[in-house]
Amino acid sequence: MLLAPCGASQPPVRVPAGRRSWRPLGAFGPFGLEGTRPSTLRTPPRRVRTRAASAASAAALSVLVVGGSGRVGGSTARWLQRLSQQEGLDLRVAVGGRRRENFAAWCRRVGDAGELGEVEFVEIDHSREESVEQALRETDWSLVLHTAGPFQGITQPTILKQAIRAGVPYVDVCDDTELCKAAKALTSQAKEAKVPAVVSAGIWPGVSALMVCEAQERLGAIEELELSFHTSGTGGAGPTIVSATFLLLAEQPLNFRDGAEIRAEPWGNRRLVDFGPGVGEQYVHLLDEPEVKRMSGVDVAALPHAVHDFREHSTQQSECGEL
Repeated sequence: MLLAPCGASQPPVRVPAGRRSWRPLGAFGPFGLEGTRPSTLRTPPRRVRTRAASAASAAALSVLVVGGSGRVGGSTARWLQRLSQQEGLDLRVAVGGRRRENFAAWCRRVGDAGELGEVEFVEIDHSREESVEQALRETDWSLVLHTAGPFQGITQPTILKQAIRAGVPYVDVCDDTELCKAAKALTSQAKEAKVPAVVSAGIWPGVSALMVCEAQERLGAIEELELSFHTSGTGGAGPTIVSATFLLLAEQPLNFRDGAEIRAEPWGNRRLVDFGPGVGEQYVHLLDEPEVKRMSGVDVAALPHAVHDFREHSTQQSECGEL
Protein backbone atom coordinates (compact mmCIF):
# COMPACT_ATOMS: atom_id res chain seq x y z
CA MET A 1 0.00 0.00 0.00
CA LEU A 2 1.26 3.46 -0.82
CA LEU A 3 0.09 5.86 1.81
CA ALA A 4 0.12 8.84 -0.53
CA PRO A 5 0.97 12.23 0.99
CA CYS A 6 -2.63 13.30 1.39
CA GLY A 7 -4.90 13.83 4.38
CA ALA A 8 -2.20 13.09 6.93
CA SER A 9 -2.41 13.70 10.63
CA GLN A 10 0.43 15.80 11.96
CA PRO A 11 2.30 15.07 15.18
CA PRO A 12 -0.05 15.55 18.11
CA VAL A 13 0.78 18.49 20.19
CA ARG A 14 2.30 19.98 26.30
CA VAL A 15 0.56 21.80 28.94
CA PRO A 16 1.41 21.17 32.57
CA ALA A 17 0.33 17.69 33.63
CA GLY A 18 -3.26 17.50 34.69
CA ARG A 19 -4.18 20.78 33.00
CA ARG A 20 -6.45 21.41 30.08
CA SER A 21 -7.20 24.59 28.21
CA TRP A 22 -10.41 25.65 26.53
CA ARG A 23 -10.41 28.00 23.58
CA PRO A 24 -12.93 28.77 20.86
CA LEU A 25 -11.98 27.81 17.32
CA GLY A 26 -11.21 30.86 15.26
CA ALA A 27 -9.85 32.76 18.28
CA PHE A 28 -6.12 33.21 18.74
CA GLY A 29 -3.93 32.81 21.80
CA PRO A 30 -2.06 32.29 23.93
CA PHE A 31 1.58 31.83 22.83
CA GLY A 32 1.85 35.34 21.44
CA LEU A 33 -0.94 34.96 18.89
CA GLU A 34 -3.23 37.77 17.83
CA GLY A 35 -5.53 39.01 20.54
CA THR A 36 -3.32 38.08 23.50
CA ARG A 37 -1.19 40.11 25.88
CA PRO A 38 2.59 39.53 26.07
CA SER A 39 2.18 38.45 29.69
CA THR A 40 0.21 35.44 28.49
CA LEU A 41 3.45 33.94 27.24
CA ARG A 42 4.79 33.66 30.77
CA THR A 43 1.57 32.54 32.39
CA PRO A 44 0.76 28.81 32.73
CA PRO A 45 -2.39 27.87 30.81
CA ARG A 46 -5.47 28.41 32.93
CA ARG A 47 -8.81 26.68 32.71
CA VAL A 48 -11.10 29.54 31.74
CA ARG A 49 -14.79 28.87 32.26
CA THR A 50 -17.04 30.77 29.92
CA ARG A 51 -20.75 30.05 29.85
CA ALA A 52 -20.28 28.09 26.62
CA ALA A 53 -17.41 26.13 28.12
CA SER A 54 -19.41 25.32 31.23
CA ALA A 55 -22.24 24.01 29.10
CA ALA A 56 -19.80 21.91 27.09
CA SER A 57 -18.27 20.39 30.21
CA ALA A 58 -21.70 19.21 31.27
CA ALA A 59 -22.41 17.64 27.87
CA ALA A 60 -24.13 14.29 27.75
CA LEU A 61 -21.57 13.00 25.23
CA SER A 62 -17.83 13.61 25.17
CA VAL A 63 -15.32 12.57 22.49
CA LEU A 64 -11.52 12.64 22.73
CA VAL A 65 -9.79 12.81 19.34
CA VAL A 66 -6.17 11.76 19.91
CA GLY A 67 -4.02 13.38 17.25
CA GLY A 68 -6.77 15.92 16.64
CA SER A 69 -4.30 18.67 15.76
CA GLY A 70 -3.25 16.80 12.63
CA ARG A 71 -4.91 16.65 9.25
CA VAL A 72 -7.01 13.52 9.72
CA GLY A 73 -7.77 14.10 13.40
CA GLY A 74 -8.49 17.79 12.84
CA SER A 75 -10.95 17.02 10.07
CA THR A 76 -12.58 14.45 12.33
CA ALA A 77 -12.96 16.92 15.20
CA ARG A 78 -14.49 19.54 12.91
CA TRP A 79 -16.89 17.00 11.41
CA LEU A 80 -18.01 15.92 14.89
CA GLN A 81 -18.74 19.54 15.76
CA ARG A 82 -20.74 20.07 12.57
CA LEU A 83 -22.63 16.82 13.11
CA SER A 84 -23.54 17.79 16.66
CA GLN A 85 -24.93 21.10 15.42
CA GLN A 86 -26.87 19.52 12.57
CA GLU A 87 -28.31 16.76 14.75
CA GLY A 88 -28.81 18.89 17.84
CA LEU A 89 -26.50 16.68 19.89
CA ASP A 90 -25.18 17.67 23.28
CA LEU A 91 -21.59 16.89 22.35
CA ARG A 92 -18.25 17.93 23.81
CA VAL A 93 -15.20 17.49 21.57
CA ALA A 94 -11.64 17.45 22.90
CA VAL A 95 -8.37 17.36 20.95
CA GLY A 96 -5.64 15.24 22.51
CA GLY A 97 -1.95 15.74 21.81
CA ARG A 98 1.54 16.20 23.21
CA ARG A 99 2.02 19.92 22.65
CA ARG A 100 -0.44 22.74 23.03
CA GLU A 101 1.33 24.84 20.39
CA ASN A 102 0.29 22.33 17.73
CA PHE A 103 -3.28 22.69 18.94
CA ALA A 104 -2.94 26.48 18.60
CA ALA A 105 -1.56 26.05 15.08
CA TRP A 106 -4.51 23.83 14.19
CA CYS A 107 -6.91 26.49 15.41
CA ARG A 108 -5.18 29.01 13.16
CA ARG A 109 -5.53 26.65 10.20
CA VAL A 110 -9.21 26.30 10.90
CA GLY A 111 -9.49 30.05 10.31
CA ASP A 112 -12.93 31.54 10.82
CA ALA A 113 -14.37 28.33 12.24
CA GLY A 114 -15.80 30.08 15.28
CA GLU A 115 -19.17 28.60 14.43
CA LEU A 116 -17.80 25.25 15.58
CA GLY A 117 -17.94 26.39 19.19
CA GLU A 118 -15.57 25.30 21.95
CA VAL A 119 -12.92 22.62 21.68
CA GLU A 120 -10.85 21.46 24.63
CA PHE A 121 -7.16 20.53 24.50
CA VAL A 122 -6.07 17.53 26.57
CA GLU A 123 -2.41 16.67 27.05
CA ILE A 124 -1.74 13.05 26.15
CA ASP A 125 1.33 11.19 24.93
CA HIS A 126 -0.10 8.15 23.16
CA SER A 127 3.24 6.33 23.37
CA ARG A 128 3.23 6.35 27.21
CA GLU A 129 0.74 4.14 29.04
CA GLU A 130 0.64 6.30 32.18
CA SER A 131 -0.19 9.39 30.11
CA VAL A 132 -2.96 7.60 28.24
CA GLU A 133 -4.36 6.11 31.45
CA GLN A 134 -4.51 9.51 33.14
CA ALA A 135 -6.20 11.17 30.17
CA LEU A 136 -8.85 8.46 29.88
CA ARG A 137 -9.62 8.10 33.57
CA GLU A 138 -9.84 11.75 34.60
CA THR A 139 -12.88 12.34 32.36
CA ASP A 140 -15.98 10.25 31.68
CA TRP A 141 -15.42 9.96 27.92
CA SER A 142 -18.15 8.58 25.68
CA LEU A 143 -15.62 7.70 22.97
CA VAL A 144 -11.90 7.91 22.23
CA LEU A 145 -10.89 8.27 18.59
CA HIS A 146 -7.24 7.48 17.81
CA THR A 147 -5.94 9.27 14.69
CA ALA A 148 -2.33 9.88 15.76
CA GLY A 149 -0.15 8.17 13.17
CA PRO A 150 2.04 6.91 11.81
CA PHE A 151 1.01 3.46 13.05
CA GLN A 152 3.89 1.64 11.37
CA GLY A 153 6.61 0.36 13.70
CA ILE A 154 4.33 0.36 16.76
CA THR A 155 3.92 -3.05 18.37
CA GLN A 156 1.35 -2.43 21.13
CA PRO A 157 -2.12 -0.82 20.86
CA THR A 158 -1.59 1.27 24.00
CA ILE A 159 -4.66 3.48 23.70
CA LEU A 160 -6.93 0.51 22.97
CA LYS A 161 -5.61 -1.35 26.03
CA GLN A 162 -6.25 1.62 28.30
CA ALA A 163 -9.65 2.28 26.74
CA ILE A 164 -10.73 -1.28 27.55
CA ARG A 165 -9.49 -0.92 31.13
CA ALA A 166 -11.29 2.41 31.52
CA GLY A 167 -14.47 1.14 29.86
CA VAL A 168 -14.33 3.73 27.07
CA PRO A 169 -15.56 2.84 23.54
CA TYR A 170 -12.73 3.04 21.00
CA VAL A 171 -12.21 3.72 17.29
CA ASP A 172 -8.97 4.12 15.33
CA VAL A 173 -7.72 4.57 11.77
CA CYS A 174 -4.80 2.15 12.08
CA ASP A 175 -3.32 1.10 8.73
CA ASP A 176 -0.57 -1.26 9.89
CA THR A 177 -1.01 -5.02 9.62
CA GLU A 178 1.02 -6.08 12.66
CA LEU A 179 -0.54 -3.47 14.94
CA CYS A 180 -4.00 -4.53 13.78
CA LYS A 181 -3.13 -8.12 14.68
CA ALA A 182 -2.10 -7.00 18.16
CA ALA A 183 -5.37 -5.10 18.51
CA LYS A 184 -7.43 -8.09 17.37
CA ALA A 185 -5.72 -10.16 20.07
CA LEU A 186 -7.57 -8.02 22.63
CA THR A 187 -11.00 -9.05 21.33
CA SER A 188 -11.82 -11.29 24.29
CA GLN A 189 -10.80 -8.59 26.78
CA ALA A 190 -12.98 -6.02 25.03
CA LYS A 191 -15.94 -8.42 25.01
CA GLU A 192 -15.49 -9.25 28.68
CA ALA A 193 -15.35 -5.55 29.56
CA LYS A 194 -18.31 -4.86 27.22
CA VAL A 195 -16.31 -2.14 25.46
CA PRO A 196 -17.12 -1.55 21.76
CA ALA A 197 -13.89 -1.26 19.75
CA VAL A 198 -13.46 -0.68 16.01
CA VAL A 199 -10.01 -0.72 14.43
CA SER A 200 -8.99 0.45 10.95
CA ALA A 201 -12.10 2.57 10.47
CA GLY A 202 -10.75 4.84 7.75
CA ILE A 203 -11.34 4.84 4.01
CA TRP A 204 -8.67 2.25 3.27
CA PRO A 205 -8.53 0.23 5.36
CA GLY A 206 -12.12 0.63 6.46
CA VAL A 207 -14.72 1.50 3.83
CA SER A 208 -12.80 -0.65 1.35
CA ALA A 209 -13.65 -3.74 3.45
CA LEU A 210 -17.33 -2.84 3.34
CA MET A 211 -17.07 -2.68 -0.45
CA VAL A 212 -15.69 -6.22 -0.44
CA CYS A 213 -18.53 -7.42 1.80
CA GLU A 214 -21.11 -5.86 -0.51
CA ALA A 215 -19.46 -7.47 -3.53
CA GLN A 216 -19.54 -10.86 -1.81
CA GLU A 217 -23.23 -10.42 -0.96
CA ARG A 218 -24.04 -9.61 -4.57
CA LEU A 219 -21.86 -12.30 -6.14
CA GLY A 220 -22.47 -15.02 -3.57
CA ALA A 221 -18.82 -16.10 -3.54
CA ILE A 222 -15.38 -14.64 -4.21
CA GLU A 223 -12.51 -16.67 -5.63
CA GLU A 224 -10.07 -13.85 -6.28
CA LEU A 225 -9.85 -10.41 -4.74
CA GLU A 226 -7.83 -7.38 -5.75
CA LEU A 227 -8.23 -3.83 -4.49
CA SER A 228 -6.57 -0.93 -6.29
CA PHE A 229 -6.63 2.65 -5.06
CA HIS A 230 -5.98 6.06 -6.55
CA THR A 231 -5.56 9.02 -4.22
CA SER A 232 -4.87 12.52 -5.45
CA GLY A 233 -5.94 16.10 -5.01
CA THR A 234 -7.09 15.97 -1.39
CA GLY A 235 -4.60 18.52 -0.09
CA GLY A 236 -1.02 18.91 1.06
CA ALA A 237 0.98 16.35 2.96
CA GLY A 238 1.92 16.51 6.61
CA PRO A 239 5.02 14.95 8.19
CA THR A 240 3.09 11.95 9.49
CA ILE A 241 1.94 10.79 6.08
CA VAL A 242 5.42 11.22 4.65
CA SER A 243 6.88 9.18 7.52
CA ALA A 244 4.28 6.45 7.01
CA THR A 245 5.12 6.23 3.32
CA PHE A 246 8.80 5.53 3.96
CA LEU A 247 7.99 3.11 6.78
CA LEU A 248 5.67 1.16 4.47
CA LEU A 249 8.40 0.94 1.85
CA ALA A 250 10.43 -1.03 4.41
CA GLU A 251 7.67 -3.62 5.00
CA GLN A 252 7.03 -6.68 2.84
CA PRO A 253 3.37 -6.65 1.73
CA LEU A 254 1.23 -9.57 2.92
CA ASN A 255 -0.80 -11.50 0.34
CA PHE A 256 -2.67 -14.80 0.33
CA ARG A 257 -2.52 -17.40 -2.41
CA ASP A 258 -4.38 -20.71 -2.14
CA GLY A 259 -4.99 -19.97 1.53
CA ALA A 260 -1.31 -19.49 2.35
CA GLU A 261 0.47 -16.31 3.37
CA ILE A 262 3.04 -14.97 0.94
CA ARG A 263 5.24 -11.90 1.19
CA ALA A 264 5.99 -9.72 -1.81
CA GLU A 265 8.50 -7.01 -2.62
CA PRO A 266 7.34 -3.54 -1.53
CA TRP A 267 6.54 -1.12 -4.33
CA GLY A 268 6.74 -3.97 -6.83
CA ASN A 269 4.31 -5.53 -9.30
CA ARG A 270 3.73 -2.27 -11.16
CA ARG A 271 0.67 -2.37 -13.36
CA LEU A 272 -1.74 -0.10 -15.19
CA VAL A 273 -5.28 0.00 -13.77
CA ASP A 274 -8.33 1.60 -15.35
CA PHE A 275 -10.21 3.56 -12.66
CA GLY A 276 -12.97 4.62 -15.01
CA PRO A 277 -14.22 8.06 -16.06
CA GLY A 278 -12.72 11.01 -14.22
CA VAL A 279 -9.54 9.22 -13.21
CA GLY A 280 -8.68 7.02 -16.15
CA GLU A 281 -5.71 4.67 -16.30
CA GLN A 282 -3.12 5.02 -13.55
CA TYR A 283 -0.05 3.02 -12.56
CA VAL A 284 -0.25 1.33 -9.17
CA HIS A 285 2.31 -0.44 -6.97
CA LEU A 286 2.12 -3.02 -4.20
CA LEU A 287 2.44 -2.08 -0.52
CA ASP A 288 1.24 -3.63 2.76
CA GLU A 289 -2.31 -3.14 4.03
CA PRO A 290 -4.08 -4.75 7.04
CA GLU A 291 -7.27 -5.73 5.22
CA VAL A 292 -5.28 -8.47 3.56
CA LYS A 293 -5.41 -10.36 6.86
CA ARG A 294 -8.81 -9.31 8.06
CA MET A 295 -11.65 -7.50 6.36
CA SER A 296 -14.58 -6.68 8.60
CA GLY A 297 -13.50 -9.49 10.94
CA VAL A 298 -13.38 -12.17 8.22
CA ASP A 299 -10.08 -13.99 7.67
CA VAL A 300 -9.43 -13.78 3.94
CA ALA A 301 -7.27 -16.90 4.16
CA ALA A 302 -10.58 -18.79 4.12
CA LEU A 303 -11.05 -17.72 0.50
CA PRO A 304 -9.72 -20.26 -2.04
CA HIS A 305 -7.67 -17.64 -3.85
CA ALA A 306 -7.29 -14.20 -2.34
CA VAL A 307 -4.48 -12.05 -3.56
CA HIS A 308 -5.18 -8.68 -2.09
CA ASP A 309 -2.95 -6.31 -3.99
CA PHE A 310 -3.39 -3.05 -2.19
CA ARG A 311 -2.07 -0.55 -4.64
CA GLU A 312 -1.81 3.15 -4.80
CA HIS A 313 -1.37 5.51 -7.68
CA SER A 314 2.08 7.03 -7.99
CA THR A 315 2.44 10.39 -9.70
CA GLN A 316 5.54 12.43 -10.27
CA GLN A 317 3.61 15.50 -9.25
CA SER A 318 0.12 16.12 -7.89
CA GLU A 319 -1.67 18.34 -5.44
CA CYS A 320 -0.65 15.86 -2.76
CA GLY A 321 3.02 16.49 -3.26
CA GLU A 322 5.86 14.98 -5.24
CA LEU A 323 7.30 11.47 -4.91
